[in-house]
Amino acid sequence: MNDSNSSENASIVDPYSKAFSTYYVANYIDWSFRIISLLVHIFYAIIVLSKKQLQTRTYVFMHHVNFVSFAYILHFVAFFDTRTASYGQNFTLEVAFCTLSEIFWSLLAYMRTYSILLLALYRYWAVYWIKMYRLINTNTVYIYAAILAAWLGSLLLTLVFKYAFSTTHSVYFCTPGYSDNLLVIVISQCLTNVICNIVPVTLVAVLYARILKKLRESKKNLNRFTRQQSGFSKRKEFELAKQFIFVNTFTILSSVVSIMINLVMVLASYQAKTFTSTEIDAMFIEVRPALRALFIFFQTCLPILSIAYNPEIKLSKKFDKFKNISISIIT
Repeated sequence: MNDSNSSENASIVDPYSKAFSTYYVANYIDWSFRIISLLVHIFYAIIVLSKKQLQTRTYVFMHHVNFVSFAYILHFVAFFDTRTASYGQNFTLEVAFCTLSEIFWSLLAYMRTYSILLLALYRYWAVYWIKMYRLINTNTVYIYAAILAAWLGSLLLTLVFKYAFSTTHSVYFCTPGYSDNLLVIVISQCLTNVICNIVPVTLVAVLYARILKKLRESKKNLNRFTRQQSGFSKRKEFELAKQFIFVNTFTILSSVVSIMINLVMVLASYQAKTFTSTEIDAMFIEVRPALRALFIFFQTCLPILSIAYNPEIKLSKKFDKFKNISISIIT
């Protein structure tokens, strides 16, 4: 669709300059959020490894969501010192690294939403299709096969869109979707975001609306004795539903910011005919790090919410108890 791509796209900011060689406060905030997010994800992994209740099959898809988020943050941290790959005079190695990085960015963008969709399907089966739910839980092979299929499907979509539109990486963070043709950029960005964000997020919203409806109906149909017997089970289901609503909300917010980040990074490198590259770049010079920091903040909320609203840990209840005690002491 485009045969005039260039990997040598220009920028007002030298991509090889040190990340801290600027007076823009947003750059320092961006860097700080990366480190904080990395530590939060590591802390989440420590909690999971220390709690046997969190190592059961029912939590594999939830852990997978946070693993994808962790991989995203690690990729940001890989660009710790400069804004793109830097290997001195070895231009071939730089192009190879940026091409791999470009593919990895796209792959993670798909997996960020499709991992949530997997989790939604799993919990939907627990409510509506109990036979499928039990079948999956009989063997971890089924769970990991579903996860592997999601990764392979995401990789396939990444490569199809890359080579169908003949796009390459932009100068900033080797982000995907750059082209010398503005129309190609717009079309590829729109189609990618429909399949990557809009479709899976919409499916997740529909699934969880049905799950909540079913839980409310089952709660109304329980008599007093049955309600007491199944009280813990229902509370656990509602706690997991509440957890997922928050997780999905922050995933949607991070997806919106991610779309904006990729677009401004690609446009900053675009060789426009009516504007110079420096004029376009100057429009986004402070916006890019601010958006990155916001995106990383939303991603950091995922492991925090996964722990805070986990029925096995009951952190939210402990916090409410502590808050009530504090209020009673003050009053």
